[in-house]
Amino acid sequence: MRFTGEQVVPTEMHHDTREMQAHLARYVWAMEWCQNKEVADLACGCGYGSQLLSWAANNVYAVDRDMNSLIYATDHFTYPNIHWRQGDMCNLPIDDNSLDVVVSFETVEHLPEPVAFLDEVQRVLKRGGTFIASAPENSGSVWHVRDFTKLDLYNLLDARFDMMPARYFTQGPRTEIVENSKPLWEHPTHIFVI
Repeated sequence: MRFTGEQVVPTEMHHDTREMQAHLARYVWAMEWCQNKEVADLACGCGYGSQLLSWAANNVYAVDRDMNSLIYATDHFTYPNIHWRQGDMCNLPIDDNSLDVVVSFETVEHLPEPVAFLDEVQRVLKRGGTFIASAPENSGSVWHVRDFTKLDLYNLLDARFDMMPARYFTQGPRTEIVENSKPLWEHPTHIFVI
């Protein structure tokens, strides 16, 4: 796998922790919600986050549409309770009502139809399940269909989820993730836990 600047590819980034630490921090932070749960890591990419989640979860269903990413993931981040699956985010290869937690970091900004993705998340989550989603603001990335402000992401999620009990977090450029705070810098990552 070649590092393009968009997807984290640990072995191709020359172990530059500055590039990786924000991504790793989100997964370590999300482990709190995954303890002894059935979890999906949607748009799992190269699988480093799926492995982190697997240390807390009963099972992790790691789904990505790109087969090369999944091959890389299985070569570098396999763990006994990770189930790698290729699939589209709007047609997930996961059973109805089978998951306690869905983690999907940095996904919705890539999708031309993000509401169809949210319909799939609802389908696979058990009643009372937890959805953890993030999206960047002002990224300037050519790989994004659009970036999201906090309000944009809230409104998108509100189209399919009850946002009354949702918790909002923001992440700055590195490891800090804070709740109910103004963004820590001009390119924040917005995170909702529903």
